Amino acid sequence: MADARIDEILKTLIIDPVPAKSCDVKKLQGMQNTFRIRIGGVRIVYAIVWKSKTILVSRIERGGGMHTIKHDTV
Repeated sequence: MADARIDEILKTLIIDPVPAKSCDVKKLQGMQNTFRIRIGGVRIVYAIVWKSKTILVSRIERGGGMHTIKHDTV
């Protein structure tokens, strides 16, 4: 179920990198173009490279723990 939620969030980010209306998105202070998106118990920390239209996912949290991953391009 959580994997489906993560897929849903990532598909949303492809269409709108800062989907403030449909998701709980917060810009992280002190980090340029870096955001945290939350839907239910899933949180994703990502950065946007506007020039190349790239989203770099740095962390995914499901429930209680934050998991660090290598940057992936969506």
